[in-house]
Amino acid sequence: MSNYTVYRNKKILFNRIPGFALSHKSYAPMKKIFTLILCTFFCSHLFAQWSQTNGPECAYVTGIAISGNAIYASTHGAGLFLSTNNGSTWTTLNSGLSELRLRSIAVSGNTIAVGATTGEVNISTNNGASWTSSGTSFPNGGIETIAFLNNTIFVANTSGIFRTSNNGSTWTAVNSGLTNTDVKVIVVKGSKLYAGTNGGVFVSTTNGNSWTSINNGLTNNDIHTLAVNGDTLFAGATGGALFRSFDDGVSWNYVSTGLQSIDELAYNNGFIYVGTINGVYSSSNNGTSWNQLFNGYARSYLYALAFNTSHIFVGSFGGGIFVSNSAGTNWTAANSGLINSYILSASAGDSTLYVSSNLGRIYKSRNGGNTWTATTKITNLYNNPTYILSLNDSTIYAAIPSAGVYVSTNSGLSWTQSTSGISNTSFKKLIHNGNELFAATFGGGVYYSANLGQNWTLRNNGLTNLNVYTIAHCGADYYLGTWGGGIFKSSNNGLSWNACNVGLQNLNVRSIIQHDSLLFLGTEGGGIFVSSNQGGSWTAVNTGLTNLYVTCFEKMGNELYVGTSGGVFFSDNYGQYWTGVNGGLTHASTITLSILGPTIFAGTNYGGVFANATLLSTNPPLTQSVFRLYPNPVSGSEKNITFEISGTEKANALAIYDVLGNQIYFEKLESHLLPFSHQISLPELLTGIYFVKLHTRSGQLTQKLLIQ
Repeated sequence: MSNYTVYRNKKILFNRIPGFALSHKSYAPMKKIFTLILCTFFCSHLFAQWSQTNGPECAYVTGIAISGNAIYASTHGAGLFLSTNNGSTWTTLNSGLSELRLRSIAVSGNTIAVGATTGEVNISTNNGASWTSSGTSFPNGGIETIAFLNNTIFVANTSGIFRTSNNGSTWTAVNSGLTNTDVKVIVVKGSKLYAGTNGGVFVSTTNGNSWTSINNGLTNNDIHTLAVNGDTLFAGATGGALFRSFDDGVSWNYVSTGLQSIDELAYNNGFIYVGTINGVYSSSNNGTSWNQLFNGYARSYLYALAFNTSHIFVGSFGGGIFVSNSAGTNWTAANSGLINSYILSASAGDSTLYVSSNLGRIYKSRNGGNTWTATTKITNLYNNPTYILSLNDSTIYAAIPSAGVYVSTNSGLSWTQSTSGISNTSFKKLIHNGNELFAATFGGGVYYSANLGQNWTLRNNGLTNLNVYTIAHCGADYYLGTWGGGIFKSSNNGLSWNACNVGLQNLNVRSIIQHDSLLFLGTEGGGIFVSSNQGGSWTAVNTGLTNLYVTCFEKMGNELYVGTSGGVFFSDNYGQYWTGVNGGLTHASTITLSILGPTIFAGTNYGGVFANATLLSTNPPLTQSVFRLYPNPVSGSEKNITFEISGTEKANALAIYDVLGNQIYFEKLESHLLPFSHQISLPELLTGIYFVKLHTRSGQLTQKLLIQ
């Protein structure tokens, strides 16, 4: 046997990967050598990396806190951001942060505390460089508010108020005297704590040990925001009600504002500021009169108001951050680096990628996501998820719930409504076939247009479930996926539909795709099903799929990609098994997939758009070498594997990886010309799938290795 050197990774991972073991019923032990001239699975998949594109830039801001020149913004779904230049640019501070869905923030010196919608609290004592989790979620959900009093941190939710004096190592409930524990806000004035609750305002002068109700004069006790200035307190309640106290909360008076809502209150330099769904207002006379400062964001809830010595910062839920350095006279958007968009759908034109958000905005990129441009706003409706379909670079359709179908023939510069005949606008999907369009609606079934949307008619004959979530054109047939009713098929252009649910174990269908002669559908919680007889029967194909909440499909060549709430998976063997390809996908929940040129794009849940240009690698195979390994599959306690390499090239190294890309074996081949043969034993390997990679002078070859 030729000489060789073996190196083993000190961090060898021999743990079985859940969900990746196969029954191998079709892989009987082989008595002859298994030869693979060309491996169809390229090594690039093992190490394929996603990268977040530069947008679209927007943010669901839940809080802003300022310490010196550091401005911190907490977001729902994208964690914490930092700006040190008054909001001109932002960077993330998420290293070690256990939850990105943040609801509240407070800062004191170098210490930052953030509360999550899950009830978890993370604390950093080094300006966000690292984080320590509370390790547990407080009962009854999200952390509504956080406050510092000296070295004590107070947090609150619907279960009351909790405090820690050791940066979260231990927590104590402090609710004595608190007759309503649905706490929305805590503010500090000197040594006093004020808490706004669903049962009015409470005060504590004992570091939270006891609380006293101070509701005299309050005619609306549903208090969710407070502001304090000297002896003057302001309390904002539901329905736009504002109350003022000049005696430290002993008594309250109603202040007529005429405002629709009061989402946030803040006091600064003699002015009281109110954030509402219609903009920011200020008063210089304690609320007697109001001046509107800002209404430049698209009717989104305002969750944050903050000030430093020269700027006012407004944080909105979906509109991002706006800044004024002119006391509110002029405002600019300050979202550079704030990538927190919820991407609902994506559609690729000839060279343009279009994406839409759940707030009704459409963005386009012509350079792979390096820059994004918002199209002209279609309607003034707020919070309307938009589903898009692009026919080419210039023609794009947008289906907007409560508004209708719109078409643009100039890349989104202008829009024309195209809704004649549509009575239910709860859209979920648009598809086209030539001049024909189909629109799936939730509760209204499916609409059909023969003239690119000029007129629409219902096509629900035989459709017993009108909650249509998706529609696909597969060959000569159309398939509808419904919520609760499974799959329906039409062979006459939608004139009639028939249920085809034999073998379908989950009837909540989110996505459908045809891949060669097979049909695949993705379900909510049941994973993926395949049909080889045009929907006559279905079989689950979930081996390796570690998340069964399937949202979307895409395909390229013989490879099928699937997006789930737990990341992206692919299969190159028609769903026999799936492999996760999530390196760099820091926001795993994937809502939509789209392919443009050599790049696959993933639209994510509050993480914007990610791109991967290595998954669709078209590197030519090595044809000069033949790489054989046997037996395959391998079994037995010793797991002896023989490698044979023949051809004319030099083999440099041999490595084995698990399905997560962890190197578990490496062998350097010292100056050996092909052919080369040698045997190794790997008794530590557990049942599952592994990948054996051969490095040669001109490239790499890979084979799957099955361990029984």
